[in-house]
Amino acid sequence: MSYFKRMLADRKQIILGTILTPLGIYAGITLKEWRDQREATRIEREVKQSASVAAAQEPDDSPSAIHAELNELRNAASALRTREGQLNMELESIDLKLSRVEAKIDEEKKKRD
Repeated sequence: MSYFKRMLADRKQIILGTILTPLGIYAGITLKEWRDQREATRIEREVKQSASVAAAQEPDDSPSAIHAELNELRNAASALRTREGQLNMELESIDLKLSRVEAKIDEEKKKRD
């Protein structure tokens, strides 16, 4: 083996490190810059979105807007009352079933005694 090949083989790790280290540093710096750019873009997008949401949520004090909101609230209250009635009926049904089961359990206990 020639002197040059033997020298390369002996110092292979040093040579590879010398070549690859700058590439790794460059890749790391590029990745960091890319992540920073994505983060900045995300923050800008969130700020724009929150500004548009805030603008859309500005109260409209016109009488028609207040009347429409009042109607929406009345409709929501009506829907909640309807749901409350349904839940009460379900609760009564469950109570009835529970009392039947308890009565059966009591009968079984009396039969065993």
